Amino acid sequence: MALRTSAVGQGLGESIVEVTPSMTMAYAAALGEDGECYMDDLRRGGVVAPPPFCVVLEWPIVNGRAYREASGTSAEEAYGSIH
Repeated sequence: MALRTSAVGQGLGESIVEVTPSMTMAYAAALGEDGECYMDDLRRGGVVAPPPFCVVLEWPIVNGRAYREASGTSAEEAYGSIH
């Protein structure tokens, strides 16, 4: 899948996501992470998100119409892309 070079540097809008403990714990569970820092929401300081959780925040943008238009990809190509 080729991307348009003109897409480099283009703004794609913003996505506001409220990250909750249940979101980060569900993501950690999906990865098989069972460490206390990921799964114990009663621990002092609460839970932390696994490092790869950052991809969750980018998906609304990367799967959006602005990205597809800028990159020249179809919806099917965008949904099947690997970051």
